[in-house]
Amino acid sequence: MPAEFREPITKYRCRQCGRNYERMFELSDDVLAICPYCRSPNVERLIFQPIKKVETKAD
Repeated sequence: MPAEFREPITKYRCRQCGRNYERMFELSDDVLAICPYCRSPNVERLIFQPIKKVETKAD
């Protein structure tokens, strides 16, 4: 898969302490997310649209 279409960072929100955080891993990874602040496994994955970097040429 080309690098520009990978989603290496996934965003989460902890339902226990309410903090948001990011975790780097591939979409194919099936890893249980744990909040790094309060260590709760009660987290939700936030849905977001990855942005593809577009290079433009300056005239």
